[in-house]
Amino acid sequence: MIARDVKPGRKIQLAVFGINGPLSSPPTNFIWMRLAKLEFYKDSVRGPYPVEPQEVNVDVLRLDPLIDEIVPPNPKMYKLAENFQFTEGPIWVRDGDYLLFSDPNANTIYKYTADDRLSVFWEKSGYEAADIAEYGQPGSNGLTLDPQGRLTIDQHGNRRVVRVEKDGALTVLADRYRRQRLNSPNDLVYRSDGTLFFTDPPFGLPKFFEDRRKELAFSGVYSVMGGRLRLATKELSGP
Repeated sequence: MIARDVKPGRKIQLAVFGINGPLSSPPTNFIWMRLAKLEFYKDSVRGPYPVEPQEVNVDVLRLDPLIDEIVPPNPKMYKLAENFQFTEGPIWVRDGDYLLFSDPNANTIYKYTADDRLSVFWEKSGYEAADIAEYGQPGSNGLTLDPQGRLTIDQHGNRRVVRVEKDGALTVLADRYRRQRLNSPNDLVYRSDGTLFFTDPPFGLPKFFEDRRKELAFSGVYSVMGGRLRLATKELSGP
């Protein structure tokens, strides 16, 4: 037995050594040692997979007539893949014709292409620290593209908003407000002038509003422009 109550996503390091003698009497010094890193996943559970597109019944609730410019009167929706834990933050990438979306529970960003192919785009998309087993939704949530087409990500576990540069490097756009860590950025959108807005409820923290890691006394909506973070409102309980 390695450990009790091991949960998916948890990492365990094992020191593996060889000796000439009984394990009950190991040597006091080691001349050879190797670290083995194990990651645990749910047993006998099939991961996400694409399915033959099949129409599903939906009701569209139209709260604003402007939706008519985007959604036709009798829209048809199709299931394309299944067996995810929880899906969030879809964004269509025109430069490549594919869809990106998050599974914050699985700590993964998935990619679905126009030719019906599903693949993992990014593992550990939101968190990979030692206490990850405590988190229900450690991964990324909201995804969007900036005016230059760069992927921008809300990371639950890392409690920050990052942008992926063209060379793959990460730029942190926001992680603290007045020296206090953000809760767990959730949704985000760019305005036409390039201003980024994002919400910051505590839904990514293990115990939500009661979590001991929470540093801010409110759930804010923020804007980022010119490298400056501003609080837009703190009047919403869970934006």
